[in-house]
Amino acid sequence: MTLTVMNTSTRARTVRDVVVLGAGPTGLTVALLLARTGLQVVVLDRDVEPPAGPAEAAWERWSRPGVNQFHQVHVALPRWHQIISAELPQIGATLRSLGGSEVNLLHLYPRSLTGAWQAGDERFTTVTGRRPVLEAAIAGVAAAEPGVDIRRGARATGLLLAASTRAGERDRVVAVQTTDHSVEADLVVDATGHRTPVPGWLAAYGRAPVEQRATVGLTYYTRHFRSPDGPPTGTGGALTHHESYSVLTLPADNGTWGLAIIVSSTDRSMRRLREEACWEAALRASGIDDYWLAGEPLDDVRPLAGLQDVTRDYTPGGVPVVDGLVAVGDAWTTTSPFLGRGLSLGALGAVALRDAVADGGRQGSLGVVGRYAELLGARVAPYVEATLGFGRHRVAQLAAEAAGQPYVTDDRAWLGSTALQAGARGDPVLLRAHSMIASMSALPAEVFADPEILSRVGRWFGSSPYPPDRPGRAALVEALDRTPSISSPSPSTTMQGALS
Repeated sequence: MTLTVMNTSTRARTVRDVVVLGAGPTGLTVALLLARTGLQVVVLDRDVEPPAGPAEAAWERWSRPGVNQFHQVHVALPRWHQIISAELPQIGATLRSLGGSEVNLLHLYPRSLTGAWQAGDERFTTVTGRRPVLEAAIAGVAAAEPGVDIRRGARATGLLLAASTRAGERDRVVAVQTTDHSVEADLVVDATGHRTPVPGWLAAYGRAPVEQRATVGLTYYTRHFRSPDGPPTGTGGALTHHESYSVLTLPADNGTWGLAIIVSSTDRSMRRLREEACWEAALRASGIDDYWLAGEPLDDVRPLAGLQDVTRDYTPGGVPVVDGLVAVGDAWTTTSPFLGRGLSLGALGAVALRDAVADGGRQGSLGVVGRYAELLGARVAPYVEATLGFGRHRVAQLAAEAAGQPYVTDDRAWLGSTALQAGARGDPVLLRAHSMIASMSALPAEVFADPEILSRVGRWFGSSPYPPDRPGRAALVEALDRTPSISSPSPSTTMQGALS
């Protein structure tokens, strides 16, 4: 790690050259949006390999060691689809050409719950795929974009700062250092994800962002399947909550889908879920439709542990810790991924940064950083706060239930969310309201501002968050207890990249 401070003038200048750290979906979305305003954008990524051909090649052969969730379940929410369709429609077209599936998340529920198709239900439609396929689509569009220079295998090691020589100005990032050279920039964008090294680079020099990190995280146990008939529909929502665990059933691309069981990282009794027999027994005990487990397995069970909520404030008190540096996506704020909001939040942040450059670029990088913080606060932070609030309660609820304790809170936002979930089980109007929040098409406050929703949901306050016919924790534990143990997990089922 290197961070060098230069004694040079921090003269005001417009943004012309941008360096983006990280060639993941959010980093490449930023690069595309900025390049299309006429900027020159260099993208640095530590991983060497580019996307490997068509969908199955990307899934089987594309190696992304720097992305520990690369083969975990992913979903592109309708909000992401709406943003990309408006801003970068080539991405959606490319994803479809790779076999991406058009899915309506509302109509994954049975017709008896949805009340059949209604006008406006198209807002719940998205195009989605497995993470390698989704990323390959975005990378293909970015690689062909004039003004975007993707340098794979270019590992960033530090930042180069120019020390201010004028009163009232702050030190400014002017370049990124790699293992063998430096790349100058008027603006550096950190899109390296939840394991970003940038705060550590800055902390050594007293310029770190203000960080808050959850103390309890989640563990995922994931597996993917394929069938010529594709995944089932009409069997239930993509995310279902159970006592002490949650289940994801996510359609993907080319007739594939992903399944995941999510538990508290403190729930030591669930560690046998890395064994295939235990994982399958647990899913069957959850009441999942048998068809989800009837396809051809594409991988072993892949655990991913220690996932936590993290927020990083680069402008505490409205003052940037340094100028010329911003963070987007998970490098800015990491939210509990079981809600599937990372792509959408990243896309919202990318658009905000594009607009900040247009609004603040005339004032130099300080103007960009300040304006970006304003736009994040207005456009993205409300969704982040709602996501963090839900995730914080759900993670605490999982941990409490795993310990055999009830989860009790007087937080009206959580109680309202629980009531809406309960009401959505029998009221198509409330199901659509719930789906608006789940698809990130509306904030909870916006949904509950509707008098009709308030009237309908009122009777459900205090209801159990789980349907009466849904198996509880006892069924899960019993399923694990009656499954024969194996001596040790195979190498491919060991814990993947535990996070701190």
